[in-house]
Amino acid sequence: MLKPIFELITGEYKLFDNIIYNYIAMGIVGTIAYKIAKKTVRLLYKDDVIIGSGMGSLAHWTIRTIVFLIVFYIFSGIIWATKFVYTYRFKILSCLIIIAVTFIIIKLIKRNKKKDAYEKSS
Repeated sequence: MLKPIFELITGEYKLFDNIIYNYIAMGIVGTIAYKIAKKTVRLLYKDDVIIGSGMGSLAHWTIRTIVFLIVFYIFSGIIWATKFVYTYRFKILSCLIIIAVTFIIIKLIKRNKKKDAYEKSS
């Protein structure tokens, strides 16, 4: 009953422009959502929170949809960050090198100041 609603909500989501990669990625996201929903509903039945198959089905599809959306956006964020780093890898590497060199210079200056202060007090 709720499966068509789930498919309607999640059917237009895509992570990749390549259809094969997208099917694989959406299969992984869907499997994660399914397993989490199944485990959660099993625990709800065990704890007598829900009774009957109707409530179980509603809980399963609700949890599955929410988890699907969360996992999808997590994957989407990871893919965006990876593309960003790949696109700007030389600029990012340059910034990291500048930060590292600046940090080392600051440490050396502080060490020299301490050394000078120690020599003046002796």
